[in-house]
Amino acid sequence: MFNEVNVERPTGKGVKIALLYPGPYTASLTNLFTHISYYLLSSQLPSAVIDRFTSDNPSKGALTGLPLTSFDVVLASVGFELDLLQLAKILLQNSITPLTHKRSGKNYPVLIGGGPALMANPFPATSILDYIYVGEGEELLAQLIDSFHELPPSTPRWRIRELLHNSLLQNPSVVCRDKPQGMRYHPPKLDDLFIPDKLIRSLTHTPIYGDGYYIEVSRGCRWLCPYCMESHVFHPPRHRSKDVVVNSTYRGVENLKVDRVVFYSLSFFDHPEADDILYAMLEKGILYSVPSLRYHTLNEERVKLIRRGGQRTLTLAPETGSRNASCLIRKDLDSELIEALSSTAFEEGMNVKLYFMFGLPGEGDDAGKAAGELVKRVAERNRKVAEGVKVSVNPLIPKSWTPLQYCPLIRKEEFKRKSADLRKMIKGLRIRVFTYDWRWAHVQAIISLGDEAVGEVIAKWGVEGGGPSNFIRILRSKGLDPDFPLEPRNPEDFTKWRNIDDIHKEVVQKTGEKIYAEYCSR
Repeated sequence: MFNEVNVERPTGKGVKIALLYPGPYTASLTNLFTHISYYLLSSQLPSAVIDRFTSDNPSKGALTGLPLTSFDVVLASVGFELDLLQLAKILLQNSITPLTHKRSGKNYPVLIGGGPALMANPFPATSILDYIYVGEGEELLAQLIDSFHELPPSTPRWRIRELLHNSLLQNPSVVCRDKPQGMRYHPPKLDDLFIPDKLIRSLTHTPIYGDGYYIEVSRGCRWLCPYCMESHVFHPPRHRSKDVVVNSTYRGVENLKVDRVVFYSLSFFDHPEADDILYAMLEKGILYSVPSLRYHTLNEERVKLIRRGGQRTLTLAPETGSRNASCLIRKDLDSELIEALSSTAFEEGMNVKLYFMFGLPGEGDDAGKAAGELVKRVAERNRKVAEGVKVSVNPLIPKSWTPLQYCPLIRKEEFKRKSADLRKMIKGLRIRVFTYDWRWAHVQAIISLGDEAVGEVIAKWGVEGGGPSNFIRILRSKGLDPDFPLEPRNPEDFTKWRNIDDIHKEVVQKTGEKIYAEYCSR
């Protein structure tokens, strides 16, 4: 179907496990859990049938061509809130009702979900999936392997369902309709976790991040920006050792017959041996990409080091031109550093991409102008690269399990005005500005802050489809208020995702209360 390499068509007669990525096939190839789960399950359960489904092949396995309904277990990886919409659609395309309570007693596959969006708030998904895993995925895979490794071939599905139900309900990191409490699990040492030494690749489809070996260097982030869901749900920050990263990469590029690696990290240069890792790549002639960078960790030498690895774009995320708002989100705006880093990038022949958000507490009415002024100063440093500056503008989306979860989503009119103010400041300059659709940001906020009732809206949207306006229409038809993300939410009011325990929970709550009291309760 996709002319894949580094895979084998399964021939076993054991349990059938489908790995479902509710997005395009090329995006699934950039999802590390796709590769980790495929290779780990295949190696530990040799008699099992492991196959993969995406929105590009929703009804036929990439390897077997079997329909999704023929699988006993479906593992869905949900990285973003809007993935749940696509997930509901894929289930319906396979004649699987996307409502948990309507599947009771029927011979459907067991549907299990995980991923960052569900780690933060699993409750909308409990209306759609049978079980939600709110920890990091390696433990779930280990539990499945333990449950299935001695399972006889051709075990009936009812028996598999019964086995999983009894097993998963004992796991504190599993949440479902009948078990609305959970505890997040964090593996203490990344070096102890499985790393595939090859990756699924296609001869006809290129991964979104390009060809190369992909590896996670670190997980979590010490900066804990209050808008960043991933840094909070993956806290505490952990790093793989330099030796493990380097040696795994050497094996990976050799097995894939490539000369490039993409390093996954929320803030690459927070790794204590980040520079040494890159120099080790250069010694072997391996190109590299480090797409996620915190600009405070950069200097002129590091920008040049990034360029030596073949990277063509330097991504900087000041997020705001307001010093007050930047301090609140732990970015501490340093315009001079941003301009200096951009100058070095331009001299090295690189493009610069800047990220901004509107709707941050304390940013002020002139946030668009302030961001535009910063973009303009950066662009004026460019004397070498044609169309060297790109800008991405997004609304702040309040998300569960972040300190900004109690703050309101910026209203559509204000977002449009501030975006227009930014554009006016750079009018006449050769700068491309990409603005995220506020309507989809609104839907994201509703899902992230929602509960089981929102899950039923998602299921209904899967039937009807349409854009964000139809989602809002369905929400209203269910008696729900679509404007609730547009108003501040009192931290003292109960929020369902507080049912998820974590060592970091109190920090998130206390920080959120402080921000609410200072900026949102007036």
